[in-house]
Amino acid sequence: MTRPAEWVRDPIEVRTRSDARTVLVTGGTGFIGGHLIRRLLLRGERVIVLTRDADRALDRFGPHVRIITALKEIPNDERIEVIVNLAGAPILGFPWTKARREKLINSRVSTTRALLDLCGRLLNPPRVFITASAIGYYGLGGGDPIDESANPQPIFQSQLCQEWEAAAAAAEGFGSRVVRIRIGLVLARSGGALPQLARPVRFGLGAVLGSGKQWVSWIHIADLIRLFEFALDTPTCRGAVNAVSPAAATHAQMQHLLAKTLHRPLWMHIPAIFIRAALGEMSQLLVDGQRVVPSRALAAGFVFKFPNLGGALEHLLGRRPPVTTDAAAAIYYNGECPICRTEMEHYADLCAISRPDLRFVDSTKQPNEFASCGLRREHLERRVYVRDGEDRILSGMPAIIALWWRMPGYVWLARTFSLPLVRQASVGLYDHVIAPSLARWARARALKS
Repeated sequence: MTRPAEWVRDPIEVRTRSDARTVLVTGGTGFIGGHLIRRLLLRGERVIVLTRDADRALDRFGPHVRIITALKEIPNDERIEVIVNLAGAPILGFPWTKARREKLINSRVSTTRALLDLCGRLLNPPRVFITASAIGYYGLGGGDPIDESANPQPIFQSQLCQEWEAAAAAAEGFGSRVVRIRIGLVLARSGGALPQLARPVRFGLGAVLGSGKQWVSWIHIADLIRLFEFALDTPTCRGAVNAVSPAAATHAQMQHLLAKTLHRPLWMHIPAIFIRAALGEMSQLLVDGQRVVPSRALAAGFVFKFPNLGGALEHLLGRRPPVTTDAAAAIYYNGECPICRTEMEHYADLCAISRPDLRFVDSTKQPNEFASCGLRREHLERRVYVRDGEDRILSGMPAIIALWWRMPGYVWLARTFSLPLVRQASVGLYDHVIAPSLARWARARALKS
């Protein structure tokens, strides 16, 4: 409760435009939904988030979205141009018992049917209905490439996707253009599968599962969000679209690239028989692969920014500055706090000659700099913010580390605090102790004077 909200720690840039569309998103507080909503807001769209946990949505998105907990809160005459359906319980986790299977299906199908009921009562049904699905639709595959024309299989992961997609397809009856995004393994710096895959490798405990020859069809989170945008903006895009990179990799190749990127050895091997015994049918997700190709996306002209696994892992996990160090930047700090002011004036003196493109600003004197992010003076008093020349914004300890990367003589300190455990500890200390204590002290000091 003492930590600032996520939208304050990681500001959301919001733009406005005259032709903005209203987009209803389900599953918006999830991993993919959070990235997508931020992109929609940056595009200038109006976003409605349907969620069961309004507090979590408020923590993530603040005042930038409209939060509802039931579709009945949407009146019949409201105009919603786009629905993006991402709702669904995580498929990887608990064993696929009968009860678990029912939960996985119901969490997807029931929400989709509720959205169809909404489409039926809206005076103007949505023009675009985008639903998430998964490449599990194709079931188990060998080494042959699988495109969108491949048939499903009579196994659970395939049946789950079939029922989900069949429910969404009914939106075509309301005149909506339906796009079914079949998502592969999503790679991102935080969230998704990559942190879990990378964690044992970091500690030298990475392992190849099974034969290692099973194919892994993956996609970088940036390309996935761009593909959702592509589906939203392209009138000819409809039906199934595989959301995977053009270059699938075997599991062994992925593990070796992970180890190479993290500069760790890879020596362990776990036979498939143990994984199947422990996880049952769910083990198919780990030891049976699919070589899926994004034929429709490529044919429609979509260009992947991260087509190769090595480049994607280097971008997400490689040892590099978190920001472009040669770009201009503005650093905003609380000038009413003597400690903050002294520290930033010291940095400004060091950068005066070698880095004149770094601008140090007293945020208490320019509180409107982050109005587009919904940040007010009380937010700026509690945190350091850095905005670079590409309008990327960092705050708190990540902002200070980004500043150190740019400063002469401080790169060693940035490198040290970028180490995973050190970074996590310093972020927690800054958010829970240092920042609130300095802000209270500066406020009390100002009141006394």
